[in-house]
Amino acid sequence: MTDPVKSKRSFFYMGTVLLLLILFSFANTLSSPFNFDDIAVLNHISLYAPEQFIFSHNTDSSISFPLIFYRHFFFLSFSLNHSLGGLNPIGYHLVNITFHLLTSFTLFFIIYLTMKYGSNQKADQAFGIAGLTSILFATNPLSTETVTYLSGRTSGIAAFFYLLAILFFILGSLKKVSGKASQVLFYTLTLISFIAAMLSKETSLTLPAVIALYEVCFINKENWCSLKTRLKFLYFPFVASILALILLQYSLQDTLINGIEKLNLKYVLNQAKVVAYALKLCFFPINLVFDYDFT
Repeated sequence: MTDPVKSKRSFFYMGTVLLLLILFSFANTLSSPFNFDDIAVLNHISLYAPEQFIFSHNTDSSISFPLIFYRHFFFLSFSLNHSLGGLNPIGYHLVNITFHLLTSFTLFFIIYLTMKYGSNQKADQAFGIAGLTSILFATNPLSTETVTYLSGRTSGIAAFFYLLAILFFILGSLKKVSGKASQVLFYTLTLISFIAAMLSKETSLTLPAVIALYEVCFINKENWCSLKTRLKFLYFPFVASILALILLQYSLQDTLINGIEKLNLKYVLNQAKVVAYALKLCFFPINLVFDYDFT
């Protein structure tokens, strides 16, 4: 029996399957019109040059964005869509679908490498698990509006760079990657992807915690480089990058300050009730209604 790892065709076939399934699942959204927040974004953004964004107001005056600003890549993608295709929704939907496809590919490779080197599964078993999981994700992501709702693109872009950072982290941590130069390259790409995710959606700040959790759950001495290497070339630069983003990006500072000011223990407890109720419905799907009323 041919080992999938030894056959590049297997990966090509998997990529083709993911592409066809995603097109089949979401092609009917290509002609969907702009809705709600989509229109709000388009009403406020116009592109004067690829590197400059203008917030249009009712008056003749306008306010220029700084070079880097809140959810930069989200607004950048909308502006480029607008400059290339005007108000034709097909181009906007194609970008959403493309990011979903790239995220599905990235997820496949993360799971494959994790199963093979983190759980010591055989190559064909790791390939099967990764393939099934990525197919399920590709055809029915947890938040379908990330693909179908144009303004939901911010989560799609952030998810792609978020998972890409994890993939680069895995590649840089494997012993199969020879030499420190390759490790430094992959860890640098991890940091770049992390920053790109942060500039797509601020919740990407959780990435260091997820990588630390991956470290505990899957990294062992057998297939992975030493912790000292990761501390030197990844974790310390990670902390430095986060501090630099917070200190240099005023919009991020405002977001953090506003978030801290809005912390409410009662609200957190109510959220816990919502999560508990959702888990209950997973196992006992009774008394279902269209909308659940929580405080």
